[in-house]
Amino acid sequence: MIGVVLKSLKDAGIATNTNIIITGDHGFVDATKNFSPNVLLQQNQLYNTEAKMKFQAAGGAAFLYAGDKNDQAAIDRVKSLLNALLPEQKKAFRIIEREELTRIGANPEVVLGLAMSKDYVATNNVKGELFSAKKPGGAHGYYPDFAEINTGFIAYGPGINKNRVIDQMSIKDMAPLIAKLLGITFKSPDGVLIPGIIRK
Repeated sequence: MIGVVLKSLKDAGIATNTNIIITGDHGFVDATKNFSPNVLLQQNQLYNTEAKMKFQAAGGAAFLYAGDKNDQAAIDRVKSLLNALLPEQKKAFRIIEREELTRIGANPEVVLGLAMSKDYVATNNVKGELFSAKKPGGAHGYYPDFAEINTGFIAYGPGINKNRVIDQMSIKDMAPLIAKLLGITFKSPDGVLIPGIIRK
């Protein structure tokens, strides 16, 4: 597909004065195991009962919703159930407390999060095994704290410096970069223009 775009630019006679950015919004992680936290809730009479507890799976993460997000006793019970799993089972995830969810800008309705470990994905299953085999394949949605979930960034063109390596940047930094290349005045609320990309 990239080749089609580049050929189209060349055919249109604008290849030499067009800036190209090739990037993604996330990487992919190989996964062969499922973890179904709603099974744990169901086994302990917490799933969609009076407490209205439910995990919403998102591949490499799962988010706990509660009928009453201030029901700390019910939330603590879920944490206790997770912490009571066997050590080998607990390796599948890391509990993300509400304070950390707030810090990263997660949905304020979520009362607890699970960051899945490499090789595991969360499912929305309510019945069946707590852990099961997954058809091997890529997954995303992981907490961005390990290299495999990162993606790439390639940029070139008349406005881009050549042969530069950017050690690290956020997807939020795309907006100020693109705005600068287009000559648009844009105040990014959280992204920054990474030094060294734009040719002066």
